Amino acid sequence: MNRLSQPLAVTVYIKPLYLLIAAALALAMLVPTLHPAWADGDATTDAVPRILPYQGMLELDGRPLDATGDRALHLELALYDGPEAPEPAYRQALLVEVYQGRFTAPIGPTGRGPGGGARALEDVIAAADDLYLGMTLLGDPDDPDDDIALQNRQRIHATPYAMWANTATDLTIARDAIVGRHLAVGGDLTATGDLRVEGDVRLPANTINTGEIADGTVRLRDLDARLIGDGLFTAGEGMGVDRGWLQNEIRSWVRGHCSVRLGWRDGCSNCDAGPAKNVTVRADGVCTGASGSDTRCRSNNQWGGVNTDGGVGDDDVFYIRLICD
Repeated sequence: MNRLSQPLAVTVYIKPLYLLIAAALALAMLVPTLHPAWADGDATTDAVPRILPYQGMLELDGRPLDATGDRALHLELALYDGPEAPEPAYRQALLVEVYQGRFTAPIGPTGRGPGGGARALEDVIAAADDLYLGMTLLGDPDDPDDDIALQNRQRIHATPYAMWANTATDLTIARDAIVGRHLAVGGDLTATGDLRVEGDVRLPANTINTGEIADGTVRLRDLDARLIGDGLFTAGEGMGVDRGWLQNEIRSWVRGHCSVRLGWRDGCSNCDAGPAKNVTVRADGVCTGASGSDTRCRSNNQWGGVNTDGGVGDDDVFYIRLICD
């Protein structure tokens, strides 16, 4: 067992003191407090030591003990996973000074595990189901037989602020998690099983990409009709379009963007020239103007007319064109 070394004179003095404390059977230990200094989720505090501060009291013959300076006590604090666990999950040797019976021992950030290797305190706390603390008074570093293991392991409870902690760097939940209000996740959210949402799911723009749709992560039947859009509907694994809705959309677009141009040329057999006379009428029925002799909008601008010069012969050409912007 590794111990803190001490001068020989101090060892001779301390050893009988341990025996007196054991004979007096007057040891009181205060319940330790756990401060979740590392559970803040803030990268700027990652260097904060992982420490569990323990406060205790020692009495000798009913009176508070004083052990300061060269008389400071060598203690080993051990953490057990349960009140009857045979071996500690964590142990750490400390040199502490006692003032008026009270002492403070900082446990962590690193001690020794069951096999003697280094083990982080935060790993012990995360893995334990029910954590208890035990304490041993250490005597001569070369004589383990004079070590005094104190009885009555103390259960470690969370402080009220630890119970109400609202942030954490890592969070592992063995069973159910119930969130009464909002849940904000700064990184990825991975669900190994089904993800059931009873309320609305609001996704920011560009959240779903074509790759996710192509590999089946997002399927048409998973989408609500409000997401698909007007005039569209799902039909099994395919998508359908309402014909009446589509026809109305086409008509509306044509009326707003297209026009018809009428024209006429006299004596233009087999020629590629454009009309000498023309008039343009929008698809919504509004005549927008004309050019050429006596070619004009007619009947309250709802029709466009193209006049001919005299009789219409074989060398005359009529023109019509649909123009959309």
